[in-house]
Amino acid sequence: MVISETDIFGERLIVNRKRKNKSKNVITDALSIELDDLVIHMDHGIGKFRGFELVKADNVAHECLILEYAENSRLFLPVENINLLSRYGQSNSILDKLGGVAWQKRKSRLN
Repeated sequence: MVISETDIFGERLIVNRKRKNKSKNVITDALSIELDDLVIHMDHGIGKFRGFELVKADNVAHECLILEYAENSRLFLPVENINLLSRYGQSNSILDKLGGVAWQKRKSRLN
């Protein structure tokens, strides 16, 4: 006769949880970022912070960070989504192209 752990205790007592990699470079406050700082957006890659702008969507105003990417493309990121950004440590870098595949390829190699 074989009696297993689940026969005695029911469902597993210890649940394996995925560990989230917490970067030390995560930007937690919009005021901690300076003009022309390079940042990494989790989905879009390396961009340059160009300031703030008030953007209206559905008659609701949102304070947004302006991020510049290759070919003068801009992304307006609401400040409530600042957790998607982290600082990029180098002062000079090639900016990623919005909608391009280069960032996704680099990101998949790191994971």
